[in-house]
Amino acid sequence: IAKLIVHKSRELDNSNKSLLYMYEKISKLSLGEYELLREMYYGADYKKIARTRHVELDSVYKMASRMLKKFGMSSTKALITSLKELKIFDIIEQPK
Repeated sequence: IAKLIVHKSRELDNSNKSLLYMYEKISKLSLGEYELLREMYYGADYKKIARTRHVELDSVYKMASRMLKKFGMSSTKALITSLKELKIFDIIEQPK
């Protein structure tokens, strides 16, 4: 039982670190990067984002690339998957 408790405690600690890590990284994004991340989180692709923001597709790619560097990641899919596992926008956008 003690091993199980220690194991569960470590899992909780790691998940909290992940949540705090992601929250810290999100807090350092520019407003445009934050909006881009949010739109991707909710399923928009680069083309749709470019159309709705009235910008060139290349601009969206460049912003996404800068954003990924801030997270230390190379894949938007991996980033979004991590954020969804943490339900980060559910937490951030909770009514106060």
